[in-house]
Amino acid sequence: MRFITGLLIGAVFAITVLVSFTNNTNQTTANVMTNQVTKVDNEELMWMARNIYFEAGNQSLAGMLAVGLVVNNRIKDGRYANSVKDVVTQGKRDAKGNIISKQCQFSWYCDGKVDIPDAKDPAWERAQRAALAILQDRVFDFTDGATHFHNGKVSPNWGFPKVAKIDDHAFYKRTP
Repeated sequence: MRFITGLLIGAVFAITVLVSFTNNTNQTTANVMTNQVTKVDNEELMWMARNIYFEAGNQSLAGMLAVGLVVNNRIKDGRYANSVKDVVTQGKRDAKGNIISKQCQFSWYCDGKVDIPDAKDPAWERAQRAALAILQDRVFDFTDGATHFHNGKVSPNWGFPKVAKIDDHAFYKRTP
């Protein structure tokens, strides 16, 4: 029941955030971002937006927000890094400190592909707006504290309880 309630609340929040996005369609993304009440560090915003874009750019707004919430939940958890950039870039490193290919927390970061968002892709603008809403704490955590997610095409053996399935991703919460 808690799982269904969380998804329903998440859907309502996603719709609310989407409405706030569509109300600003005549402004550029930069203007929308600078007119917000809560100031957000631009570097953190860009790391969050890139993570959302590359992990969930082809998902619904709820799916994009859920991926961003995982980053936020990791920061709050204390077992992970304490900034967006450090959470997103976490991964196994070799003796020289270089990231090991395909050994990252977020697959896009070390998959060997160029990580430059397509500025003309509407998903990039949605990812930036979703990132801003999350960093300004304007999104209810409808993932129930999820700290992990994966695409349905893989089956990791984390042993954590599944808390949500949104679009192509399953979300899990690391327990103490």
